[in-house]
Amino acid sequence: MSIRNFLQRSFCVLGMGLLISCGDDGEEIGTDPSVRALDSITVDLNTTYQTIRGFGACNTVFNGVRSFPKESDMQKAYGMGDDELGLSIFRISVPATSNTWADVAEVAKMAQDRGAIVFASPWDAPEEMRDPDHEERVLLPSKYQDYVDHLNSYNDFMTNNGVNLYAISIQNEPDIGEWTQWTVQQVMDFTINFADGINNRVITAESFNFNRAYYNSIL
Repeated sequence: MSIRNFLQRSFCVLGMGLLISCGDDGEEIGTDPSVRALDSITVDLNTTYQTIRGFGACNTVFNGVRSFPKESDMQKAYGMGDDELGLSIFRISVPATSNTWADVAEVAKMAQDRGAIVFASPWDAPEEMRDPDHEERVLLPSKYQDYVDHLNSYNDFMTNNGVNLYAISIQNEPDIGEWTQWTVQQVMDFTINFADGINNRVITAESFNFNRAYYNSIL
Protein backbone atom coordinates (compact mmCIF):
# COMPACT_ATOMS: atom_id res chain seq x y z
CA MET A 1 0.00 0.00 0.00
CA SER A 2 1.33 3.47 -0.87
CA ILE A 3 1.83 6.06 1.89
CA ARG A 4 -0.84 8.22 0.25
CA ASN A 5 -3.42 5.42 0.31
CA PHE A 6 -2.54 4.62 3.92
CA LEU A 7 -3.08 8.26 4.93
CA GLN A 8 -6.37 8.44 3.08
CA ARG A 9 -7.69 5.32 4.80
CA SER A 10 -6.40 6.46 8.18
CA PHE A 11 -8.13 9.81 7.91
CA CYS A 12 -11.35 8.09 6.80
CA VAL A 13 -11.26 5.94 9.93
CA LEU A 14 -10.51 8.99 12.09
CA GLY A 15 -13.35 10.92 10.48
CA MET A 16 -15.81 8.12 11.11
CA GLY A 17 -14.64 7.97 14.73
CA LEU A 18 -15.32 11.67 15.17
CA LEU A 19 -18.77 11.34 13.66
CA ILE A 20 -19.62 8.46 15.96
CA SER A 21 -18.32 10.11 19.14
CA CYS A 22 -20.04 13.44 18.52
CA GLY A 23 -23.62 12.19 18.27
CA ASP A 24 -26.53 13.32 20.42
CA ASP A 25 -28.33 9.99 20.75
CA GLY A 26 -27.29 6.43 21.48
CA GLU A 27 -25.62 4.37 24.15
CA GLU A 28 -23.56 6.12 26.84
CA ILE A 29 -19.88 5.21 26.97
CA GLY A 30 -18.24 4.79 30.37
CA THR A 31 -19.17 7.18 33.16
CA ASP A 32 -19.34 10.39 31.12
CA PRO A 33 -22.99 10.95 30.03
CA SER A 34 -21.89 13.47 27.38
CA VAL A 35 -20.03 10.77 25.42
CA ARG A 36 -22.33 8.49 23.40
CA ALA A 37 -21.94 5.89 20.70
CA LEU A 38 -24.41 6.05 17.82
CA ASP A 39 -26.29 2.94 16.80
CA SER A 40 -26.09 4.10 13.18
CA ILE A 41 -25.16 7.10 11.09
CA THR A 42 -26.49 8.46 7.83
CA VAL A 43 -24.07 9.99 5.29
CA ASP A 44 -25.56 12.03 2.46
CA LEU A 45 -22.89 12.32 -0.23
CA ASN A 46 -25.01 14.89 -2.08
CA THR A 47 -24.74 17.45 0.73
CA THR A 48 -21.47 19.36 1.20
CA TYR A 49 -20.93 21.10 4.54
CA GLN A 50 -17.23 21.88 4.24
CA THR A 51 -14.62 21.45 1.54
CA ILE A 52 -11.29 20.02 2.67
CA ARG A 53 -8.77 20.75 -0.04
CA GLY A 54 -6.18 18.34 1.30
CA PHE A 55 -3.13 18.23 3.52
CA GLY A 56 0.12 20.10 3.22
CA ALA A 57 3.48 21.26 4.52
CA CYS A 58 5.44 24.47 5.00
CA ASN A 59 8.84 25.64 3.80
CA THR A 60 11.65 26.85 6.06
CA VAL A 61 10.33 30.13 7.39
CA PHE A 62 12.89 32.09 9.35
CA ASN A 63 14.71 35.02 7.77
CA GLY A 64 18.32 34.29 6.87
CA VAL A 65 17.84 30.52 6.62
CA ARG A 66 18.95 29.32 3.21
CA SER A 67 18.27 25.62 3.62
CA PHE A 68 15.41 24.75 1.29
CA PRO A 69 13.95 21.42 0.15
CA LYS A 70 15.52 19.77 -2.87
CA GLU A 71 13.45 18.62 -5.83
CA SER A 72 13.67 15.04 -4.59
CA ASP A 73 12.19 16.18 -1.26
CA MET A 74 9.33 17.95 -3.03
CA GLN A 75 8.69 14.91 -5.20
CA LYS A 76 8.49 12.71 -2.11
CA ALA A 77 6.05 15.14 -0.45
CA TYR A 78 3.90 16.15 -3.43
CA GLY A 79 4.27 13.25 -5.84
CA MET A 80 1.33 10.90 -6.40
CA GLY A 81 3.19 7.65 -6.90
CA ASP A 82 3.95 4.73 -4.61
CA ASP A 83 5.87 5.74 -1.47
CA GLU A 84 5.03 9.42 -2.11
CA LEU A 85 2.81 11.43 0.22
CA GLY A 86 0.57 13.15 -2.34
CA LEU A 87 0.25 16.39 -0.34
CA SER A 88 -1.80 19.11 -2.01
CA ILE A 89 -1.11 22.35 -0.09
CA PHE A 90 2.18 24.22 0.30
CA ARG A 91 2.50 27.08 2.77
CA ILE A 92 5.40 29.43 2.13
CA SER A 93 6.80 32.30 4.17
CA VAL A 94 6.91 35.99 3.21
CA PRO A 95 10.43 36.96 4.30
CA ALA A 96 10.74 40.54 5.54
CA THR A 97 13.58 41.15 3.10
CA SER A 98 13.68 40.06 -0.52
CA ASN A 99 17.06 38.30 -0.50
CA THR A 100 15.48 34.82 -0.19
CA TRP A 101 12.32 35.42 -2.21
CA ALA A 102 13.83 33.67 -5.25
CA ASP A 103 14.64 30.58 -3.15
CA VAL A 104 11.09 30.45 -1.82
CA ALA A 105 9.68 30.84 -5.33
CA GLU A 106 11.80 27.96 -6.60
CA VAL A 107 10.47 25.41 -4.10
CA ALA A 108 6.93 26.82 -4.34
CA LYS A 109 7.02 26.21 -8.10
CA MET A 110 8.04 22.60 -7.47
CA ALA A 111 4.94 22.06 -5.33
CA GLN A 112 2.66 23.93 -7.73
CA ASP A 113 3.93 21.90 -10.70
CA ARG A 114 2.81 18.80 -8.79
CA GLY A 115 -0.71 20.17 -8.38
CA ALA A 116 -0.46 21.89 -5.00
CA ILE A 117 -2.21 25.05 -3.87
CA VAL A 118 0.36 27.57 -2.60
CA PHE A 119 -0.37 30.27 -0.05
CA ALA A 120 1.92 32.65 1.85
CA SER A 121 2.24 33.83 5.46
CA PRO A 122 4.50 36.60 6.84
CA TRP A 123 6.36 36.02 10.09
CA ASP A 124 7.81 39.53 10.36
CA ALA A 125 7.08 42.92 8.90
CA PRO A 126 10.12 44.71 7.46
CA GLU A 127 12.17 46.29 10.22
CA GLU A 128 11.69 49.83 8.93
CA MET A 129 7.92 49.43 9.37
CA ARG A 130 8.09 48.37 13.02
CA ASP A 131 7.85 50.59 16.10
CA PRO A 132 11.43 51.19 17.36
CA ASP A 133 10.13 52.24 20.80
CA HIS A 134 8.21 49.02 21.42
CA GLU A 135 9.83 46.10 23.22
CA GLU A 136 8.04 43.56 21.04
CA ARG A 137 7.94 43.71 17.25
CA VAL A 138 4.90 45.79 16.37
CA LEU A 139 3.88 47.20 12.99
CA LEU A 140 3.34 50.96 13.12
CA PRO A 141 -0.22 51.91 12.09
CA SER A 142 1.29 54.71 10.00
CA LYS A 143 3.04 51.98 7.97
CA TYR A 144 -0.04 49.89 7.20
CA GLN A 145 -0.13 51.01 3.57
CA ASP A 146 3.60 50.31 3.24
CA TYR A 147 2.90 46.82 4.57
CA VAL A 148 0.19 46.32 1.92
CA ASP A 149 2.71 47.41 -0.71
CA HIS A 150 5.25 44.92 0.74
CA LEU A 151 2.76 42.03 0.47
CA ASN A 152 1.80 43.09 -3.06
CA SER A 153 5.47 43.23 -4.08
CA TYR A 154 5.88 39.67 -2.85
CA ASN A 155 2.72 38.56 -4.65
CA ASP A 156 3.97 40.18 -7.89
CA PHE A 157 7.38 38.57 -7.48
CA MET A 158 5.83 35.15 -7.12
CA THR A 159 3.55 35.69 -10.12
CA ASN A 160 6.49 36.84 -12.25
CA ASN A 161 8.36 33.68 -11.25
CA GLY A 162 5.52 31.36 -12.19
CA VAL A 163 3.92 30.88 -8.76
CA ASN A 164 0.21 31.72 -8.59
CA LEU A 165 -0.46 32.28 -4.91
CA TYR A 166 -3.87 31.14 -3.76
CA ALA A 167 -3.92 33.65 -0.88
CA ILE A 168 -1.76 35.80 1.42
CA SER A 169 -2.04 35.98 5.19
CA ILE A 170 -1.78 39.20 7.19
CA GLN A 171 0.32 37.63 9.95
CA ASN A 172 1.42 34.23 11.16
CA GLU A 173 0.77 33.80 14.89
CA PRO A 174 0.24 37.42 15.98
CA ASP A 175 -0.15 36.32 19.60
CA ILE A 176 2.91 34.19 20.37
CA GLY A 177 5.54 36.85 21.14
CA GLU A 178 8.37 35.61 18.90
CA TRP A 179 7.74 37.72 15.79
CA THR A 180 5.61 40.68 14.74
CA GLN A 181 2.69 40.99 17.14
CA TRP A 182 -0.84 42.26 16.51
CA THR A 183 -3.68 42.84 18.94
CA VAL A 184 -7.21 41.78 18.06
CA GLN A 185 -8.14 45.43 17.43
CA GLN A 186 -5.12 46.01 15.18
CA VAL A 187 -6.04 43.01 13.05
CA MET A 188 -9.61 44.30 12.87
CA ASP A 189 -8.52 47.83 11.87
CA PHE A 190 -6.09 46.57 9.23
CA THR A 191 -8.63 44.16 7.78
CA ILE A 192 -11.35 46.78 7.49
CA ASN A 193 -9.24 49.68 6.24
CA PHE A 194 -6.35 48.15 4.28
CA ALA A 195 -6.83 44.47 3.44
CA ASP A 196 -8.86 45.22 0.32
CA GLY A 197 -5.70 46.74 -1.15
CA ILE A 198 -3.95 43.35 -1.15
CA ASN A 199 -4.02 41.94 -4.67
CA ASN A 200 -5.06 38.42 -3.70
CA ARG A 201 -7.36 36.49 -1.41
CA VAL A 202 -6.63 37.53 2.17
CA ILE A 203 -6.23 35.26 5.20
CA THR A 204 -6.61 37.13 8.48
CA ALA A 205 -4.05 36.69 11.23
CA GLU A 206 -3.37 33.02 12.04
CA SER A 207 -3.54 32.71 15.83
CA PHE A 208 -1.08 30.16 17.18
CA ASN A 209 -3.76 28.60 19.42
CA PHE A 210 -6.82 29.33 17.23
CA ASN A 211 -7.89 32.19 19.50
CA ARG A 212 -11.37 32.96 18.20
CA ALA A 213 -11.16 36.57 19.39
CA TYR A 214 -9.00 37.26 16.34
CA TYR A 215 -11.80 36.14 14.03
CA ASN A 216 -15.11 36.79 15.77
CA SER A 217 -14.98 40.57 15.46
CA ILE A 218 -14.10 40.32 11.77
CA LEU A 219 -16.86 37.78 11.14
